[in-house]
This record gives sequence, C-alpha cells and structure tokens, in this order.
Amino acid sequence: MLISQTNLQIIKEPVEKTQGEHTTVMKKPKLMETIAEDDGALDRINKLPESLLARIISLLPSTKNAVRTCLVSKRWQYLWTSIDNLTLLCDSPSEAEICVPFVDYAFAQRISSKIRKFYLDCWDMLSYSLHIDQWLTYVINSKVEHVVLNSTFFKVYILPQSFYTCSSLVTLGLRNCAFDKGVVISWKSLKTVKFMTVELDDEAIVKLLTGCPSLETMELTYFHGFQHLEIKNINLKTLKLHNFWQLYGGDHSLEIVAPYLQHLVISEHLDDFKCRLVNVSSLVSAELTFDIRCEIQDNSCRDYHRVFLDPCSRLSSKVETCK
Repeated sequence: MLISQTNLQIIKEPVEKTQGEHTTVMKKPKLMETIAEDDGALDRINKLPESLLARIISLLPSTKNAVRTCLVSKRWQYLWTSIDNLTLLCDSPSEAEICVPFVDYAFAQRISSKIRKFYLDCWDMLSYSLHIDQWLTYVINSKVEHVVLNSTFFKVYILPQSFYTCSSLVTLGLRNCAFDKGVVISWKSLKTVKFMTVELDDEAIVKLLTGCPSLETMELTYFHGFQHLEIKNINLKTLKLHNFWQLYGGDHSLEIVAPYLQHLVISEHLDDFKCRLVNVSSLVSAELTFDIRCEIQDNSCRDYHRVFLDPCSRLSSKVETCK
C-alpha cells in the first residue's frame, strides 16, 4: 500500500580545563543568598516530614527553582540535594555559561543516591559535551528511569558509551542527538522513545529495536536517514511519525514491516515522502494528517495527488475491516 506523501548570586572562580582543541573555563560557584525569616505559615510547613517536603520541592519547574525555594528556611537549605528529579534549563548561550557550573555544583552537593528523572534543555550540548557526559554517567549510576536530552541548537551531541547499557531506563527523549557508530544498545526496560531530529540510519534503527525488547511506543519527529523499518517487537504497538526531514537528494521513501503494530500516526509536513506499508496486519487505528505543498500552477498535478489519496481511502477501509 502506498501513502505519499533566581536569580542566584554566584561568585565564580575560574578553573581551566582542556576539551579537545579548546580550553573551557569551568567555574566553581558559591551560592550567596539571604535566607528569609520564618513566619507562621512557614512554621506549619516545617512540621511536615522531610521526605514530603522534598517531594513537594521536586514538583517545581526546575532544579534552580528548587534551590531558590530551599533558601527561605534554614531547615530547607539543603533539602534540594535529596530530590529524585533534576530539571536543568540552559536555553541560551548566556544562560548556559551560568547553568553549567551550577549543575556541576548541584551534582557535587547531592546526598540522594537515586535520580528518577533527568531533564536537560541546553542551548548547545555539543559545546558542553565533557560536562554532559559526566552528568549522564552520574545519573546512570543512580538508576535513572526517565531521561530527556534537548539540544536546541543544530549541533549534534553524540551520546557517550556508558549510556547505551542503562538497564534502568524506562522513557527516553532526544533532540539533536546521535548514536555513536558501532555501539551495542541494551535498554532492556525502555518502553517509550521520543526522538526529534535524531540521526538514525538503517543500522541504528535495527540496533535500537533489537536492544529495546520492552519498547511499546516509538515517536519520531523530523525523521530521516533510514528507508526500511522492520518492527519485530511484539510489545511495540504504537508508531508515530511527524514531519519528514527532507534533505536534498537521496531516497525519500520508507518501507514499514510491522505485523504487531496496532496504532499508526503519520502527520504534518511530508513533502515528497513515500511510505509503503508492507505488513501491518494487526493495525487497529491509523491517523494521517498531512500538508501537501504544490508549486504547479495548472491542474496537471491532480494525478500525482490522486496517487496519495487513493491509498489513504483503501487504508481506511482496511482498518475498518480489522476492527
């Protein structure tokens, strides 16, 4: 079947550290902040057990917010070091210059042995790869379950060797990242992957699917680089493909073999992307939402678009029959 288409006040002491051909300056921050006096409401909150206080603080939008909040009470001053999730936002070059030494400091101060969730939104992960590699090693040793690595700049960050065998990983989100060549993936507990502009060729796709036997949902946004997607995992029931990333030249087709797949979503800008469904015999639902941008001024393109639309109607009939 063919379908077309706080400001925290930080005193910095520079320490030089060489990374590749460049010398980066790592800073050791000292947090200087006035701790507010307790009032009646704060006294009542202070009577809560520390485990509950830590849980409440962990729900704040970022780790920096958690640190700020802990500065309002002497009892809370180091409470943030025991929370089990780290949310780190360095979404601009100037912010990253402050955030990176702060994160180094935060890891050095932690007393909890468990990190459940690690979320990093960094302007340019590649430029700080030495630091990020060390952070990932720390969270892996802490049995992290949920990881999101979001690089907003189009410099690709290569995941470190230690990351590919994280057996505790349950969900993984990546943006502007890539797998190292020749690695063996072993994410035995991984159930959900959400990748955006992640470099995946046919070999990487095979390694990903083979190394994730528990995978249930795979969502790829701005995907490219592979032409064959064979899903043998009996647990993988949902596949979502958003926005084909069209590169100049090359093959813009994809063949899907997924006999156990139940839910398929193909959406948004597909351009000249062509997808052939070879075996989707267990399919229960399919959602096709797409834009077709046509630069042809007359009606001569009607036949081309018919090639796209006719199979869509046949797919709809097939899915209806399978219900």
